[in-house]
Amino acid sequence: YNGRISAEAMMQAIQVTAPGRFEYELEAAATGWMLEHGLQAAAYPAIVGSGPMGNQWHYQDNGRQMKAGELVVMDYGGSLDYLTIDITRTWPVSGRFTADQRKAYEAVLDTQKAILAAIKPGVTRLAIRTLAEGTLKKNGFDPRNAYMGHYVGLSVHDVGDWNAPFEEGMVLAIEPIVDMPDEKMHIRIEDTVLVTATGVEVLTAAVPKEIDPLLAVLKR
Repeated sequence: YNGRISAEAMMQAIQVTAPGRFEYELEAAATGWMLEHGLQAAAYPAIVGSGPMGNQWHYQDNGRQMKAGELVVMDYGGSLDYLTIDITRTWPVSGRFTADQRKAYEAVLDTQKAILAAIKPGVTRLAIRTLAEGTLKKNGFDPRNAYMGHYVGLSVHDVGDWNAPFEEGMVLAIEPIVDMPDEKMHIRIEDTVLVTATGVEVLTAAVPKEIDPLLAVLKR
């Protein structure tokens, strides 16, 4: 339930995005939805970074006015009965990616999908990391941030053995990133997933990440 409501909250933020609006308006839209639908608190302070603020990975001021042509990166989720959700989406403020933005976005999406398809019990983190790095390289991007995930639980960055293979019942946030400060571009796509006996269940799937469905939310 938390995963679905947190994802729906992100949808609210996407829908209110427009040039001239402020980052905090996106946070307000998402927070209102979460609280109206029974979540007890935010899992962590909202990160809503537009333009160059997107390159500040844990930016929390959320006070900048968004401009046409920029991207906005939003990292936010809810807490319910002490369990947290972690989710990030990146989208264009004006509703359309530039060619360079789209290329980077597709690379990150391709990488996240490759990671999710490969995770199952017994698979090692090293194998996933190698796969993710190779996918980013194949798409022409720096592989350093081919992140294979952190534990999510009582804390949004929960404790756990980073050397242990994946096991059924683990809950993780998967978030490959392309970060290009010189271009004022940061692409992050993050979902919280549950490792099952045969793969993963994406708990935050209710908010789109494929390009056409994502942009369709902006145009509602």
